[in-house]
Amino acid sequence: MRKGLLLPVLGLALSGCWMAAPEGAHILVPDRLAVTWHASFNAEDDGVGAVIPVDILVYEAGTGEPLAGVALEISAESEGVEVLAEATRLQLELGEEPLDGDVWDVWQDGYYQLDEPAAEGTLDLMTDEDGLARIYLYVDSFPEWEGDAWLPVGVLVSSRLEDVVFELVPR
Repeated sequence: MRKGLLLPVLGLALSGCWMAAPEGAHILVPDRLAVTWHASFNAEDDGVGAVIPVDILVYEAGTGEPLAGVALEISAESEGVEVLAEATRLQLELGEEPLDGDVWDVWQDGYYQLDEPAAEGTLDLMTDEDGLARIYLYVDSFPEWEGDAWLPVGVLVSSRLEDVVFELVPR
């Protein structure tokens, strides 16, 4: 193969791996996620919070077909919520202590080892072959409103053509 032809062919092959959302793409997220919350959970950096898995679907609006390889940016509108690509549930033996940095998930009643939070608070992710992108939200604290009341936190999911927001609602 000639060198002059190699670069355009390579560029064309790689462009299908990571793409901006095409015209007609739609992002499907939950409207709201209710999170059972208590004042004792709301201290920052205490290793106690909620680990919430969320699936995001990108599909072609006209056909309903899932879209693979679509680039997404996900961010939370509060410093008390981290957007993560991975979270691993730990199976601790009786008497085994968690490691430094492991967190207690009050939502699912177990310890988790969390991935590093996204740089600058924004996670860049790509949909898989089924048009899905799984994220984990670690809620360390909700913004306080009055006393034992807290404000919801918006989570922004963005492609190059569409921005959608869903809420984490403390209850």
